[in-house]
Amino acid sequence: MKELIEMRVDAKKAHLIFREDELEPLSSPFTVRVVLPSDDPRMPEIIELQRTTSAEGPGEYLIGGVYVTRRYTKAEWSAAELFRVEVHTAFEPAGEECGTQYDESAVCPVCGAGRTRVGPLRLNVRRIPKQADVAETIAGDELVVSERVADAIRAEGLTGVELMPVIHAGKSADSLPRWFELGVVSSLLAFAPSSRFGSSPINPDNSSACPVGDKAGFRLLSEATIVRPSSPLSDFHLTAQYLGNRRGLLVPYRTLLMSPRAERLLASFRPRKLYREVAYVVT
Repeated sequence: MKELIEMRVDAKKAHLIFREDELEPLSSPFTVRVVLPSDDPRMPEIIELQRTTSAEGPGEYLIGGVYVTRRYTKAEWSAAELFRVEVHTAFEPAGEECGTQYDESAVCPVCGAGRTRVGPLRLNVRRIPKQADVAETIAGDELVVSERVADAIRAEGLTGVELMPVIHAGKSADSLPRWFELGVVSSLLAFAPSSRFGSSPINPDNSSACPVGDKAGFRLLSEATIVRPSSPLSDFHLTAQYLGNRRGLLVPYRTLLMSPRAERLLASFRPRKLYREVAYVVT
């Protein structure tokens, strides 16, 4: 596996640590793109420089955005028991703005994780990206699939999932495509202790982890390592621990995990902005 870290760097400060041939111009003259392997020996220095630059005052930074990608060999991909999946096609308004009801009586008093929905998922279907087959609202815990994906999941007999029709909140839905909530109903799987969490690879502080244990952190920094359950794995699972933060309409969310056959099925639709990587299962 090859791990790459892509950074959006302040063009005026980039020379402090990066070589000229590492700087890739972007549409904005104020920012450049730098891609490095995660084991670059300068990473500790980059992390420290980011910390000191940010401490100079509001609006000061070295790196404004960080994205991690992992590339696997065919053998590594074929050997995987599970895949971690991120849906990067987001839309609004969130369900809460469309009449979806949630019960928050049992949410964690510290991190706000653990709301449960009461009744169907209500969304403005017109706002779901037209070319998408898999998407989620900005809330982070409302995942939907197109009718053709839902039909394929049923036809394949994939386990651990319940497909529930999304109720359109708006004017007549007669001419609109049908969408289904991807409701994962199998057992929750726990992150193993070797999984690392934090704000970002250049800000590994994990102070947002919930002391009660509901939320593992803001973001998963490492590959996911999952504790093997006592029962056989299903095609769809969610993690027991949450990620993210509670802020306005955004809520902590569980990580989506898929079996190889579920990953292959979704990949066959060539969905936009669906990131997958290997998740390891340990005893």
